[in-house]
Amino acid sequence: MNKHEFIKELRAYLTENLPAASVEDSIRYYEDYIAQQVRNGQSEDQVIAALGDPRIIGKNVVDALARQKASGRPGEYASSGASASEGGSGRASGKSTLTGKLKVYGIIALVVLVILVVLIAVTKVLAFFFPLIAVIAIITLIFRRSGGGR
Repeated sequence: MNKHEFIKELRAYLTENLPAASVEDSIRYYEDYIAQQVRNGQSEDQVIAALGDPRIIGKNVVDALARQKASGRPGEYASSGASASEGGSGRASGKSTLTGKLKVYGIIALVVLVILVVLIAVTKVLAFFFPLIAVIAIITLIFRRSGGGR
């Protein structure tokens, strides 16, 4: 099977099961994926063989879009290169949202950690100098009461 036949079968399956915009998005993704793999040194036949049956890929795409619609998440193509031969449908499953949340939580954790380190450092400094400050305060108090400060 060549690229033209693969795309034709995939388009036929998707057209029966998806709106036109989703069909075109999916077709564009697989055309881009095939072109990228060819640029990376694989032959077109190797890429098509690795992708597998276009009807199975079409079913995976339809199922993935149905899951995304049911979960309320918008569908975006994965830039990480998940292919249908790896069990993916070529669409991200909220990874970019998760990555963004992880970055925010990471920054918050870092700020909390810095605040804790500063508080611990201040506490240790005060604990170290407290006996010295107490001794100086007592000596000053004794010195003033004895009248030596005039």
